Amino acid sequence: TRRSSDLGNVEVSAAVTRYTPFATVAGLPSLVVPCGFDAEGMPIGAQLIAAPGNEELLLALALTYQAASSWHEQVPGASAPLER
Repeated sequence: TRRSSDLGNVEVSAAVTRYTPFATVAGLPSLVVPCGFDAEGMPIGAQLIAAPGNEELLLALALTYQAASSWHEQVPGASAPLER
C-alpha cells in the first residue's frame, strides 16, 4: 500500500530532477552546484554541462564557482554560513 507521503516524495523528486536526465541521455558530463534558495527557503542548484571528455574542465569550473561563492556553506533556514 502506498502512503500519500510516498507520493509526495515522488512528485518532489520528479520536479527536482526534471532537467537533469538530458545530459545523461546525451552522454554529457554534468554536475550541480548550489546557487541560492527560492522564496520558500528551498535550495536551488545550477546544472553545469560540458562536452564529452571535458570532465576536468567541468570540475575546474565548479571549483572556481565554489571558491567565489558561499552557497555551499549555506543551510536552508539558517541566517549565517556554517562554521568551519
